[in-house]
Amino acid sequence: MKKILIYVVCMLISLPAILAQKTEKEFASYGAGIGISPFGFGLNLTHNFNSKTSLNLGIGGAPETDIPDGFIPDDNALGDVEMWKSTSSWMGMFLTHRPFDNANWFCVNFGLGIGSIENDLEIHSDDGTHEEYSADYNENPVGYLGFAARTGNVKGIQFGFELGYLYTSGGEVMPVHGTSDNHERMDAIEDNLVPSLLPNIQLTISYGF
Repeated sequence: MKKILIYVVCMLISLPAILAQKTEKEFASYGAGIGISPFGFGLNLTHNFNSKTSLNLGIGGAPETDIPDGFIPDDNALGDVEMWKSTSSWMGMFLTHRPFDNANWFCVNFGLGIGSIENDLEIHSDDGTHEEYSADYNENPVGYLGFAARTGNVKGIQFGFELGYLYTSGGEVMPVHGTSDNHERMDAIEDNLVPSLLPNIQLTISYGF
């Protein structure tokens, strides 16, 4: 986790210098690249209509991964979460626009995505038993709005950093493997671990051609 934070900080420090480079390079009609976010790795394909507006198609996901304990909120109703595994698969189409002439690096990115996020939880209850739950996002499509700093729609290597939110209907929490309906626990999982708004932080590198 510390390595990821160090990488993000270094990227943020160097980004202004990268974006400040003159964008007098040749316009790129297309682009292809990769990105990393909390939802896994993704492949991005881009068509630039002009220097301001682009259409992006992304596809990606993450294999089953253990979520670090540091991401689990301290909430008594949650109990002792011993295991939290998550996996995802998704694709989406997004429209990106650069609204300011004097800050062409600033982008607004919005669109729709389809896919799923599946969470498996094992919780140690107060009476010494173990409870198991699934908490999955399967409702489609979902909306997305993000704000990014990116190099221009030009040929060559391009970098980007983005912050945004996925707007979902929330995760569906269900007991599994004989776990009884503990509604207080299920409500706590829904409130703390699978909210309707999912934050996104994304780093991308691509090539314009």
